[in-house]
Amino acid sequence: MKILLLTPIISQRDLWGKFEKGGGSYFPIGLLYIAGAAREAGHQVDLLDASTLRTDEDGLVRHLEAGDYGVIGFGNCYTAHMHAIHNTAKICKRVQPNAKLVVGGTHPTLFPKETMERFEEFDALVFGEGEATFTELLEHYSGGASVLPDIKGITYRSESGITSNPARQGIKDMGELPELPYDLLDVDRYEPPPSNYRALPTFAFIVSRGCPYKCSYCDVRVHGRKMRYDEAERAVTQLKHLKQTYGMKGVYFLDSIMTVNRKFIIKLCKRMVEEKLDLQWSCSTRVNCVDPELLGWMKKAGCWNISFGLESGNDESLKRMNKAATTAQAREAVKIVKKAGIQVTGFFILCLPGEDEAMTLNTVRFAKELKMNTSIFFLPVPFPGTQLYEDCKEIGGLQENIQWEDYKQWMDPTVPLWVNPLIGKERMLELYNLAIRAFYLSPSTLIRTALNIKSLTELKKYAKGLYSMIEVLKESIASKSHRRRSMPEMRDVE
Repeated sequence: MKILLLTPIISQRDLWGKFEKGGGSYFPIGLLYIAGAAREAGHQVDLLDASTLRTDEDGLVRHLEAGDYGVIGFGNCYTAHMHAIHNTAKICKRVQPNAKLVVGGTHPTLFPKETMERFEEFDALVFGEGEATFTELLEHYSGGASVLPDIKGITYRSESGITSNPARQGIKDMGELPELPYDLLDVDRYEPPPSNYRALPTFAFIVSRGCPYKCSYCDVRVHGRKMRYDEAERAVTQLKHLKQTYGMKGVYFLDSIMTVNRKFIIKLCKRMVEEKLDLQWSCSTRVNCVDPELLGWMKKAGCWNISFGLESGNDESLKRMNKAATTAQAREAVKIVKKAGIQVTGFFILCLPGEDEAMTLNTVRFAKELKMNTSIFFLPVPFPGTQLYEDCKEIGGLQENIQWEDYKQWMDPTVPLWVNPLIGKERMLELYNLAIRAFYLSPSTLIRTALNIKSLTELKKYAKGLYSMIEVLKESIASKSHRRRSMPEMRDVE
């Protein structure tokens, strides 16, 4: 069959909020794996990353009219993007009414029946890991089957209504997956956000799936809690291929927790060193999953940045969100990462359930105290299906009659989907702006940033990052005097 896989038509504002000017473009890793599996099964596969190419409706219509596809599959399916996916699906169904439309990803996995009920354009939905499920679905469609009773991991329309089949067991290891078919993309169009690269071109890659932790703000039902790994040799071979074929200079690993299996990562790093890959790479992990020996090998293999989800400067909040980590562990982890010569990025959630103004200010102080290279701040976003959503619902403060469409604003702090009753909407925004200003206008942050600029590429990326923050910084500085009068306790933070 002739297959089209695509990401939705979506605005940069919906993707990045106020930081749209500095937003980047991520490789659609999930769709690439689906594409690879379909291609290996003998199907003709086309991939249109409308999000990155900034394709408009006319462009999509032209693409569809030229393609005559039998199946159209939708990726990038997070709650915040479902409005855009639905609008894109309407276009596809109008132009190619005989094509089968299939959707999968995080949101459809959490709400399979509800998604099918609400979006009548979809013929089938894949939940969980989709490579084997989608390929089997294609076999049925290519044979003309209209009834899909035996395929595990799908929800579909039947004569009796919307039917969900039993779940499919996840892959046993990454070796079951196809190599990523980057040739389906215009790779020159991809530039990650400034915090994800040091040299260009930088590609996305993963060497593991799963996450065993239970943080309240996250849901891992697509890949599950069981960790699965690639073979170090296979991963290095693929990285070498990308470097030779596309001139790749950097990698950002999208693994949920890169270093949870230290033995595997050390082996991978040793092979990268032996093969002299000379790649600048970054990754994300947890503060309880690093140690000096591991970091030493990561540095030798080219790791330049590690991101930690630090979330809060209050141990009480970390415990409440099931973080299974402490502020003491965070301090030690940041310390040894910096000692290894690796940069650090920290993610924080301000005004968490149970926190008051004093606790939130403590998180801002904590971020400054750690003296990391980058700190990224959010207000709580209670996505459906998470424990955080249930906590916020119980406490009160959720936006009235909240709909899936409302989550498209999740990157815009001026319209919080949940208001902390102990702080209030206005104060939450004040604290958010304070955090941005206190960290990024700090002399020590400015000096660290200047000292990290080693190339013209890095100079350009820092300039892009600053450009993306101008709107937020301008608002913060403009109202600085008012905040100081109304919240004198902020002075020591600044």
